[in-house]
Amino acid sequence: CGAPSLSGSDVLNIGFGMGLFDEAAQALGPRSHTIVEAHPDVWANMHARGWASRPRCALVFGRWQKALPRLGLYDAIFYDTFGEGVAEFDAFCAVLPALLRPGGRFSFFNGFCAHSARLHTSF
Repeated sequence: CGAPSLSGSDVLNIGFGMGLFDEAAQALGPRSHTIVEAHPDVWANMHARGWASRPRCALVFGRWQKALPRLGLYDAIFYDTFGEGVAEFDAFCAVLPALLRPGGRFSFFNGFCAHSARLHTSF
């Protein structure tokens, strides 16, 4: 079981953070790579690191809830919004079928589990 191929895929990342997912995704050669980021400091860091000029990469500033009308269909979606909680994650999962192509892949990371033993065992 190796890393999934993103070559020729349309990729969406909700929450850039340190850019670990995005660096890995770019190395796999997606057809398009959309990043939604809401934190102004992270946004500035993305631009300082040259993400705005990367080929096939589209940056969207703001919360994913407001970005939804500008988003399309994707083959792979990663969700990592550190500042949001369970309610926002549930809301994203509710709209996920409208964003993910049939056979697409979804993965997530979120820090809300670290602060709750109940959530940690649930997720």
